Amino acid sequence: MLLAELPSAVLVVNKDYVLEALNPAAEDLLGGSEQALIGKELARFFYPLTHLLKLIDLAFETGQIVREFDMSLSSGRG
Repeated sequence: MLLAELPSAVLVVNKDYVLEALNPAAEDLLGGSEQALIGKELARFFYPLTHLLKLIDLAFETGQIVREFDMSLSSGRG
């Protein structure tokens, strides 16, 4: 899979913000295997989630890929 070769984390989510696919860099970011993470909601991993959800909503509304953004995320794991 092409996503596996990318050095940046790639998360594929549905309109309910549930993970449907991810690459190895995203596994490292989220701290688990793809099998363990698929089906989990993003809110479980990121706080605050507001800015990330706005970007996801923008992608769904416009049908365009969000390629670049300026945002810092921190995991709820401290």
